[in-house]
Amino acid sequence: MNSTTTATRRTNRTHINASKPTNLAPTPMLISNRDLPGPLSMNRLDTFGTVHQLDDANAYLAQYSDTLFGRGTIMTKAVPHSCIACGRSALWVWMGGAFPNVIDTISSSHYRSLVYGRPIKTFDRRISPGQISTIAALKITSPARTVCDIMLLDKHAMSDKQRNESAYAMLQKYRINPADCLDILDKNRFWPNIAQARQFFTVIDRCC
Repeated sequence: MNSTTTATRRTNRTHINASKPTNLAPTPMLISNRDLPGPLSMNRLDTFGTVHQLDDANAYLAQYSDTLFGRGTIMTKAVPHSCIACGRSALWVWMGGAFPNVIDTISSSHYRSLVYGRPIKTFDRRISPGQISTIAALKITSPARTVCDIMLLDKHAMSDKQRNESAYAMLQKYRINPADCLDILDKNRFWPNIAQARQFFTVIDRCC
């Protein structure tokens, strides 16, 4: 099976279907000002909800952001080839919503250039093969690992309320067992902000 057209796998007891939609026309997912007839066309399309702007010159078609495969393909354009999408980047792919203002990745490299006006934030953290999924051509943290990474973010990256609500929504949508998240944390005891993450999953685990 070609992983660029179908990425269906079982992750943390959850069946994730990221198949390429068959009802979408073969049009580019991303467009730029040079693809449009005039400089104001991008703003008009954004106002109409046809596209979502990434910066003044680039946007992605809204219809593609409605699917897991589409979001994975869009994020592929922002994440460096050798990196794994994590944190806020992975959260957007798994859950949708507004495109993140920072591109979070797992990598030992550092990137100073901006992508669509956004900085690339790298986390040099250990990750096992079982915590990596593939959607389209994008390597991305699994739902359980993504939730862990979200709960490790500090308040400057994401408010406590947004962080907790985002993590809980992912736990619900992908039926993630909080005990699996605690197991990931137990194997990586020296990650920053691990106490707040452990407290969150412990409370959720007791309530399940």
